Amino acid sequence: MLESGTHPRTCICRAPEDIGTNGFGLHDQRGSWTHSEFNIAVLSWHGWFAARARRGDRVVICLEQGRDSSAALLGAMRAGLIAVPVGVNSSPAHVQRVLTDCQPVLVVTKVPVFTNQTLLPVVCDANAPCVLLYTSGSTGKAKGVLAGHGQITFTIDAIHERLGYASGDRVWCRLSTSFTYGLYQLHLCIRAGSELFIDTGGPISARGIAHMAKFQPTVVPMIPSDGPIWRANVASETARSNIRLVTTSGEPMGTRLLSAVRQAFPSAQVIPMYGMTECIRITIQDEEGMRRFPESSGRPLRGVRVSVRDANGDECSVGEAGGLFVSGENLALAYWRDDEPDVFSEDEDGLRWLVTGDTGRLLGDGYVLVEGRNDDIFKSRGVRTSVGEIEQAALSIVGVDACALVPPSDDHGAKLFYVGQSMSETVEDALIADLGQEKCPAEVIKVSSIPKTANGKADRHRLGELSSSAINAWEA
Repeated sequence: MLESGTHPRTCICRAPEDIGTNGFGLHDQRGSWTHSEFNIAVLSWHGWFAARARRGDRVVICLEQGRDSSAALLGAMRAGLIAVPVGVNSSPAHVQRVLTDCQPVLVVTKVPVFTNQTLLPVVCDANAPCVLLYTSGSTGKAKGVLAGHGQITFTIDAIHERLGYASGDRVWCRLSTSFTYGLYQLHLCIRAGSELFIDTGGPISARGIAHMAKFQPTVVPMIPSDGPIWRANVASETARSNIRLVTTSGEPMGTRLLSAVRQAFPSAQVIPMYGMTECIRITIQDEEGMRRFPESSGRPLRGVRVSVRDANGDECSVGEAGGLFVSGENLALAYWRDDEPDVFSEDEDGLRWLVTGDTGRLLGDGYVLVEGRNDDIFKSRGVRTSVGEIEQAALSIVGVDACALVPPSDDHGAKLFYVGQSMSETVEDALIADLGQEKCPAEVIKVSSIPKTANGKADRHRLGELSSSAINAWEA
């Protein structure tokens, strides 16, 4: 088990004018705000929410990703409400599930006309919830996770210490704020005084790359599966010449995928990280770890503990695989409906622990290797393999631009869905040559696109439910 000390904190909901006269600025495809203009927008939203909802009420914010959605989110948090960010590109089914589950008093789908910008006191309690985030639902039903003021503040400070966003940095983000990884980019940039460009999200496009090139970012947060797409699309040296830091999270980063990302951003430091909705961020890689354990996701944040345990709950030795458990002030308060009480528990010393559902191992000096979700590790024809291993092999094949593997079930064998120019027979032959016949998926299926969850991850649950006829209809 690895443990670190505590970390000083500041309040994420302190008045924006108290942040200081730093270089924070907020940009999107429609325009820009200075630090002062953002401050005015946040105060306007704070007053608007305070006149319509009471402390602890849920308010769904479904605005196009950008300046307005960011100000609304922070305004709701300052008003003591529970903000529920929902992406405008979310499926109607996902939106309906969220609305039914959280039962909001307000649903914001457009920017109102503000008539009052009176400075109101910040309603902030470290132990009170301020955001309700829904998990990606990539393998099943999305669950609501309650994040608190104290949890977010602690984690933002700890991440800031490790990544070192600075005044003068320009951060380009296309991640949804309904995804923890996207949410904390706003808080990190406010904390550091960095400029933030929020792209509208969706598939990486030539237009988005053009916006990125014009903004000239120094920091780019991304998810690993976008690596090959970046490599194919970010051809302009102008778009990446100033980039000093690329962070990745959302799924385990294998050595092949890491190589693809580094090819896309050859001048940048690429930092893999590990986290989940239930605790925002757990580990961050560093230079020493990249030299000694390039396949790891780094070491835990300050004040965070990681334990690897066997099936009996006993601590595993260094290098031994087991279930990953996490403890620290980065843990969420609870699930919204508390429908999985065994996920959060207390030990005999009163420490709260999260059962991550991931498998991994501790390496030397506490570096953590994440092997994947328990459900993502399976046996194929008697040989142990994983979703990550097969997807990374597929992404290394010329002519494969994106892919998603659906693990085997009682009803079907493993299925690999991919986007690209190569024929399915060519992809299958390449996988057999690389991984062997035993690990090759039972089916290799070419599609025009990979369906995504509301958080931008591959929707394996939806893919797994598609029959051959449904795939043909979907493609049509």
